[in-house]
This record gives sequence, C-alpha cells and structure tokens, in this order.
Amino acid sequence: MNIHRIKLLRERQHLNQEALGKIVGATQQTISRIENNKYTAPLDLLIKLANYFNVSLDYLVGISDQRWSIDAITTINRDFEEYYDYICILKDLNDINKKTILIIMQRLRESQLEE
Repeated sequence: MNIHRIKLLRERQHLNQEALGKIVGATQQTISRIENNKYTAPLDLLIKLANYFNVSLDYLVGISDQRWSIDAITTINRDFEEYYDYICILKDLNDINKKTILIIMQRLRESQLEE
C-alpha cells in the first residue's frame, strides 16, 4: 500500500491525524500507524479514505497513478460548478487573505467535527 499517498492527501487537506480519524471513524493512532506502515488498513477504512479524498481506491493504495475515478470526476465537475463563484473570489485574493480564509475554513470544519 502506498502510505505516502494517504499522508499527502491528508496534508493537502490541512488535516491532522486526529481530524482525519474522526471523519473516517478511526482513531488518531490508527491513522498514524497506517501512515507509518505499521498497520494494514481494512478495506472498509480504505474505502472511507478514498471516498473522503475523492480518489480511486487503486490510486490510494498505489495500484494506479490515475487519481480519480469517473464517478469522482463527475462529482468534481458538479462541485466546481456549484462553488465556481467562491473560487473566482478566492483566486483574486492576495496570499495573506487566502491563508486567512483557509484558516477560517479549517476552524469551521473542526467545529463541525466536534458537534
């Protein structure tokens, strides 16, 4: 299994191991052990991780370099259409404001996980 992809995807989402664990129903220790290749994740957990990161299971475990499945591409296109106006505004912000928005969104996501 390509453990580096799980860690990379998690870090791209600016998630710590604990937050990712809450999202997929695992502990921080489980995520850590997976990322450090000390535990082989069961299929149901791998599927949850792939679904959360919107990547194919084959990509997640290193079988393929094809990141997205056809279903994921369809979802990405639908999400892009829905959030296009937000993306345009974000794109026009300076780097400091982009980082500020990212921090705010992370805090909002964390507060939702705590509910």
